[in-house]
Amino acid sequence: MISLAHSTVNDKVRANVNSALDDNRLGQGRFIKEFEDAVAKFVGVKHAIAVSNGSMADMVALSALKAQRPEKTEVIVPALTFIAQTNSILINGLKPVFVDVGYDYQMSIADLQGKVNENTLAIFPAHLMGRKADMVSIKELARKFDTFVIEDACEGFGIFEGSDFGTFSFFPSHTITTGEGGMVITNNDLHAEFARKVSNHGRKSDDILEKFHFDCFGFNGKMSNVLAAIGCAVVEDAGDVIRVRQSNVTLYNSLLERNWFAESPHGYPMLCKTTEERDAILIRLWENGVEARKFFSCLPTKEYKYGGSYPNAEDIGARGLFLPAHQGLTEEDVQKIVSLLS
Repeated sequence: MISLAHSTVNDKVRANVNSALDDNRLGQGRFIKEFEDAVAKFVGVKHAIAVSNGSMADMVALSALKAQRPEKTEVIVPALTFIAQTNSILINGLKPVFVDVGYDYQMSIADLQGKVNENTLAIFPAHLMGRKADMVSIKELARKFDTFVIEDACEGFGIFEGSDFGTFSFFPSHTITTGEGGMVITNNDLHAEFARKVSNHGRKSDDILEKFHFDCFGFNGKMSNVLAAIGCAVVEDAGDVIRVRQSNVTLYNSLLERNWFAESPHGYPMLCKTTEERDAILIRLWENGVEARKFFSCLPTKEYKYGGSYPNAEDIGARGLFLPAHQGLTEEDVQKIVSLLS
């Protein structure tokens, strides 16, 4: 099977996990801070807060901002994204405001412009497929309305354009993996303080006399020491992983005569002529040992039933799929995948 995911289990991973076991520190332990520091260094940010998964990273980032501006009630999110992103809005008791996407799969700036207002807590783009959203335009709008910006980079590890928060996921199909796990990043000291509180039940501080006092809403969002031990072993290779994934994208482009690009590729997306053609390709790939996926559906109309008009998201959801592009593929793997597309 040619999988959508690729996990690295090398000698460094085994040694780190064994060290965590030998220390008898399965929950909290030294590897968590080491992993946070390594991610912060790789991305070039001041703060990194390890959490249990990418969904939790989104929840924590939103909750940390809500704690600072409780009067704000809306979060603007793309209509085409993984459902965990919008679920994080609902879990925080906030209202998702959807915007359409372009055929680059990123938030439409034209649609966004009419939806930012005085109730907006945050604009919440996703760097879908590891391709960067138009952060220059998004941050310009955010400044105009004095609203926060969170970058969901769960599918694009390493992408961060200096917004209030960024979020990463370490799920197996993502750039680097710890099995599960996530990270919240920021350069803002106050944001980081709230994120650490929120990810630990809203705990006031780690002072011995304040461990059971909680001054804001929170989750049990902590990462385990074992996952962080794996993370410490794999994050040092993240740059090489991204370069190999980009090389695989280049090979797909050559074989398919296309010019898709992503800064930190998650998969290789493509649009078929019809839904029926897309579904037939997915089945043919699966029957020949290749794992691929439908693209995400248009969330406000297909999953939540909120209604509205999002023609591009509807079209991509109906005809789109994405192929493996991870660092474990060989050139022969990519050639096999392409041969099965028609």
